[in-house]
Amino acid sequence: MILWPILIGTQTGFCELEKSTLRYTLHEKARNRQMVNNTVKTMCVVGSEVWLGSEEGLMIFDKGAFTSYGYDPKNIHSLPNNIVWSIFKDRSNIVWLGTEGGIACYDAGAPSFTSFDLSEADGNPYVGISVFAAQMDRSGRLWLGSRFGLSVYEPERNRMQWINLSNAVVGTYNFVKGLSIDGNDILWIGTAEGLVCYDTQRNREVPIQSRLRNRLKYIYAVMQDSAGKMYVSDAMGRMQVIDYAFDASTRQFGPVTDSLVRMGEPIESMVVDENYVWHGTPGSGLVRYDKQTGEHKRYLSAKDDSSTLSSDVILCLFVDPNTRQLWVGTDKGLDRYDAASDTFRRISGRETSEAVYTINSDDSGLLWFTTQQGVTCYDVLSQSSKMFSLNHWFDRRNAIFPVSVSHGNNVLVFGLDCYLRLNWADVSPKKDSAPLYITDIRIDNRTVAQYGLCDCPVQELKRLKLPYNQNILSICFAMLDYSTPSLTRYTYKLEGYDENWKTVTGTLPYVEYTKLAPGHYTLRVEAVSSDGVPASNKLDFDITIMPPWWAAWWAYLAYALAVATAAYYLNSITRRRRQAEDELQKEKLEREKIESVNQLKLRFFTNISHDFRTPLSLIISPVETLLDTETDPEKAGNLQIIKQNALRLLRLVNQILDFRKVENQKMKLNPVSEDIVTTLRGICRSFSELAQKKQISLLFESGEERLVMDFDTDKIDKIFVNLISNAIKFTPEEGQVLVSLRRKDTGDVEVMVADTGIGIPDGDLPHIFERFYQVEEHTGLGTRGTGIGLMIVKEFVELHRGHIEVMSRDKQGTTFIVTLPIVNEADYDPAESETEETAEQLPAEPEARPYSGHEFTVLLVEDNEDMRSYLKAELEKNYRVVAVEDAESGLKIVNETMPDLVISDVMLTGMSGVELCRRIKDDFVMNHISVILLTARTAEEHIIEGFDAGADEYIGKPFNLRVLLRRVDNILTQRCRLRDSLRRDTVDIASVERQSPDELFIRKVVALIEENMADPDLNIPFLCDKLAVSHVNFYRKVKAITGLNVNAFIREIRLKKAAQLLRVKGISVTDAMYEVGFNHRSYFSMCFREVFGVTPKVYAKQHNNEHNKE
Repeated sequence: MILWPILIGTQTGFCELEKSTLRYTLHEKARNRQMVNNTVKTMCVVGSEVWLGSEEGLMIFDKGAFTSYGYDPKNIHSLPNNIVWSIFKDRSNIVWLGTEGGIACYDAGAPSFTSFDLSEADGNPYVGISVFAAQMDRSGRLWLGSRFGLSVYEPERNRMQWINLSNAVVGTYNFVKGLSIDGNDILWIGTAEGLVCYDTQRNREVPIQSRLRNRLKYIYAVMQDSAGKMYVSDAMGRMQVIDYAFDASTRQFGPVTDSLVRMGEPIESMVVDENYVWHGTPGSGLVRYDKQTGEHKRYLSAKDDSSTLSSDVILCLFVDPNTRQLWVGTDKGLDRYDAASDTFRRISGRETSEAVYTINSDDSGLLWFTTQQGVTCYDVLSQSSKMFSLNHWFDRRNAIFPVSVSHGNNVLVFGLDCYLRLNWADVSPKKDSAPLYITDIRIDNRTVAQYGLCDCPVQELKRLKLPYNQNILSICFAMLDYSTPSLTRYTYKLEGYDENWKTVTGTLPYVEYTKLAPGHYTLRVEAVSSDGVPASNKLDFDITIMPPWWAAWWAYLAYALAVATAAYYLNSITRRRRQAEDELQKEKLEREKIESVNQLKLRFFTNISHDFRTPLSLIISPVETLLDTETDPEKAGNLQIIKQNALRLLRLVNQILDFRKVENQKMKLNPVSEDIVTTLRGICRSFSELAQKKQISLLFESGEERLVMDFDTDKIDKIFVNLISNAIKFTPEEGQVLVSLRRKDTGDVEVMVADTGIGIPDGDLPHIFERFYQVEEHTGLGTRGTGIGLMIVKEFVELHRGHIEVMSRDKQGTTFIVTLPIVNEADYDPAESETEETAEQLPAEPEARPYSGHEFTVLLVEDNEDMRSYLKAELEKNYRVVAVEDAESGLKIVNETMPDLVISDVMLTGMSGVELCRRIKDDFVMNHISVILLTARTAEEHIIEGFDAGADEYIGKPFNLRVLLRRVDNILTQRCRLRDSLRRDTVDIASVERQSPDELFIRKVVALIEENMADPDLNIPFLCDKLAVSHVNFYRKVKAITGLNVNAFIREIRLKKAAQLLRVKGISVTDAMYEVGFNHRSYFSMCFREVFGVTPKVYAKQHNNEHNKE
């Protein structure tokens, strides 16, 4: 502690009086020229100094010497005026000076800052030097890299020299962004044109590029490790590792080797430690390269994981030379790497939560880093920090760049055209916390005093009550800390209005709220100084906005009484109206009850009509057959009655089941304007008896009393009869079925049918709308159906331009949701009306059957035993018939016997008839066999599917037997005509218009025979090899198509060709014989006579070929 004498300021100078000896020492301008004035107006002791205010500026007395400061119009940081009236040092070591021109302050606790202006250095021709890299050599010279190239600066002489590098391109900027000085005083320089080495002792370049195998450009970083290896990284994400030797006597490089590592990411910064090379990227996190194994590892930030990086944008990296600790500067703060856990620790605090541009340390172990706000000094041991604004040393134009250099206890921070030298020994001085006060309150931009709401200083006001129309409020507050008030951070929250705390900074912080609703609010404010010291108190300020008179409690009471009175009278009117409506509803229910009886009958037939088609075929077809042969009028009349009623039942089934054939997709709507709510309610009522019998609760709910819309009542009825009947069928006793209706905001009506039944397995859900698909688990419950009901439901829903969805959980129930658009009748085209289908026409009767029926074999595949027996009996009258009940057995018969025709039902157990047809037509050996498909699936897409599979005919059930027999007869007649075409005198397969598989195959065979006809060794193996078919299959196929064995077929083709030749003038019998591959005259004549009935010679004369010779 300094023991000061008594200090006296006078009009004639400054006096020190020793208390023990009463001797004094007078300091006056005449004796000490460092003094600027003798008149001392004020004094203040600041540390070891005495600050004196005079009429001509500030004088600081320290150790017997004076230093003077005054007003300088060229320096914005000088005193505002030379007349200093008062000096005061506060608890934060801030010295305040009251002058004639205003107040000035000085932070006595700040470190020592020395500013150097590079633009004023000797030998520097440039302005706007942005330093990208900096290094200091042994002699204290600064080597600087910038967009202008490389320069060396001598601080003591304020002299700068620019170095002309050999790789610089004239007329362009040779950016220098990487600098590193090795142990041999060689400066490694990374430029836009490549790597350069410079000897700082002899001030000359040392050749290196010619000795490198890999030559990089646009180098961003150069760094040396402890083993002496140099690491060079470029903008393309590549890293070059250089191992070299250096001869100190010749100052030249010895052996040099280098290798290239591709990092894969652009590199922003790089540091090297004992084991790793760390690369910072501009957005892809931190990449670690293992120098031993060559492995890469990437570190990324995670939003909710504090053990990761604070951001993936890496701005700078630094390895502390004393502790070997890795520090990472990101655009969101400062991170420290923990090697033991391979994680990162985010350094918390205002100063360490901003973008960190550069990191360095001094010899005392203090960490220095730059942010947008200034320079922060961080003590790693105490984990305390202090931030210093650089506004007093850097103008706003001097932006901070991410470059710093440490030298002893000094840290150099580079800006635009200048740099600062910083030195500070104590990073954590103890400071008292300052109080936090409200400084001003304004209502509608007028103070509370102007409104007469406050009779005390605003700092003492704790609460405020305002009328509802004075709800635009602004409140100013401040923490009385003057070290760096612009960096003081305030957090506030208006409880009852703000959901989260908000932050504000600045010298005049305030909050403003407009149009606050009536109610009670509390404004809470907290503050932290730039040194991280919180305010000594927290602000809690109560605000009450009074409601207007019409929102007061007594006003609401009056409103309630008025509403109650109106409700009483309205209820009375409603009660009388409801009684009248109930009477009308009873009459309506009676009418609907009568109508529902009729509809119940219709729904009953719907439930049993699914299985009618096949039995009807077995009734109608036999009756028609009997009628054709019956001569007894009485019996014929009875048969006619049977037929008429069967046809009537068929029409009824068609009308109820699919209403103009869903299968043909000719369904048209007959929309009428009806109440869909009443319709659904009636459907549910029709099932009430069935539900009661099964002890099932059937409920109907509607969100609408009435919903009149256009829809086809018949099809809507079929949709929901099917859904509800299925729901009751598969719901056990004591279960529940719910039908609900609601109007959607999208202009649709949604109807849901839900049950608590056995449900549908997940694997069956995608197929339940397919026709004849049945859930296997349901078939054993005594409720087996045909599997077409849900398909019809889906068709009818889509016909209404709606859609149907299903949700189900096995053993827990099923829910169907039908969505229909609410449309008017005008939305439909009136021209769309149903027309009666024309009667099915019989195929034309063939003129004459060119074959004996029993020479053909017909395979019948039908799983219905009665239908199979009936069709077999009818077909056996004309053909050989083989009947089986499934497609697998049918396919086996086709492979074994090669029938001439296959007649198959489509819906079979196991393999379907369509699949059977497809397999036959896809097989080369069997594709000549004709296929007729019989099915109740007569929709257009099913017909197309059958023909795509290769079917020759597709006949729907119930069918007319005569139609079926005529089509069988036509197919087999066509087969006979093909055979006959092969027995004509000439071979002209190409003339056949219809190119069936049979014609195409025979055409290939005939072409091969004609090409090789002259070869007497033409045989079956040769043809099989050319057609890529086995001997057995070839024989069977030719036999099935032509009725001849292969050798006979080849012989006939040769003989027909010979006949053609004999009709040509100038061709002898011998020439024709050899031309078609016969070697023996007698054998040729014998074969020719068998086919044509005459010898070749006679045949030639008959065709007027007089030139033929023996």
